[in-house]
Amino acid sequence: MPAQAQKRLNPYATVTGIAELLATEKDCLHALWQRTHYHFEKQHSTYDPSEHEEKLIQRAVQLQNEGFTVYVENQNSFKYKGQTFDICVAGRPDIIAIKDDWAVVEDIKTGKGCISLWQIHQIES
Repeated sequence: MPAQAQKRLNPYATVTGIAELLATEKDCLHALWQRTHYHFEKQHSTYDPSEHEEKLIQRAVQLQNEGFTVYVENQNSFKYKGQTFDICVAGRPDIIAIKDDWAVVEDIKTGKGCISLWQIHQIES
């Protein structure tokens, strides 16, 4: 275990990590277990978010033009504490759009393809 890893008081998982495992984009269960039980320092990144922000704005405008009420990024943050198991699951989808009985939940990806966080659901009335 790297020196900068600190054991979490309670397990904490992200929707992204779970979705990557379920969609078989990542196949190492132990890596997810480590991130769930230990907090790691973030590595320095040269990532430029401008392309992501541009695509996010384009998609939000497109959905608004289609009549959806659109919520973006921080408006969508959530944490859910388990009732049966002592774990917190957290996430922040880029877009949640609502129209009539439809909810669109999207995570905008730039760079390599990603299938794990693209979902469209009809809300049961």
